[in-house]
Amino acid sequence: MKKLRPNWKILFVILFLWIVACVESSEWEGTWVEEDSAGEPVALLYFNPDGSFYASGLTCQYSDDGDGAYILHCNGFKEHCARVARQGDRITLECRSYRGSEPQSSARVIIRRVQETEARRIRSELDP
Repeated sequence: MKKLRPNWKILFVILFLWIVACVESSEWEGTWVEEDSAGEPVALLYFNPDGSFYASGLTCQYSDDGDGAYILHCNGFKEHCARVARQGDRITLECRSYRGSEPQSSARVIIRRVQETEARRIRSELDP
């Protein structure tokens, strides 16, 4: 399998989309995988009940923006994500990244919840 490395913009978009897909933060709690359009894993995301998440070595924060979308804050970047589709266990998020008040980019991210055994397998594929 070809090893894919996520770029920061895509990673932030996925994190925002993942948060937007659920109504409560407790629904986000746990491990999620970001996938490319072919369904191949790109990154693992770990969401904690305290509003923090861990992805690619970074610990960041997420919050509800009050309009049904979520905001992710990480290393000076802010992502605003909204759920745009759900197909089976996969959620598609539309995320826009900002540095300060200026929009930088937007992307669609596909995520799905995984159990710990699958997460270990994916982790070994991404970081052999």
